[in-house]
Amino acid sequence: MDKGLTMTSSKANQGKVEVYLISSSSVEGELLAKALNAKGKEIGRSKQVLNLGKDDAKLITFNFDASVNLDEVTRFMLDFRAR
Repeated sequence: MDKGLTMTSSKANQGKVEVYLISSSSVEGELLAKALNAKGKEIGRSKQVLNLGKDDAKLITFNFDASVNLDEVTRFMLDFRAR
């Protein structure tokens, strides 16, 4: 992910993924969480707007649609899109 962002913890439970992010510089944009299956194929996604100042931190919660079968998810991938 980089862009001056560091993820220090994460948790996934019942359609929600929470990540704690720390910024080393000001960042503004969109964070995209992708749910991937065992074959590395995307099976769901969730977006959040991110606006952090320099040396700021925030717990971000991504809510996945109920149609996403979380039993098939083997990992989540985060992508940051600057504005």
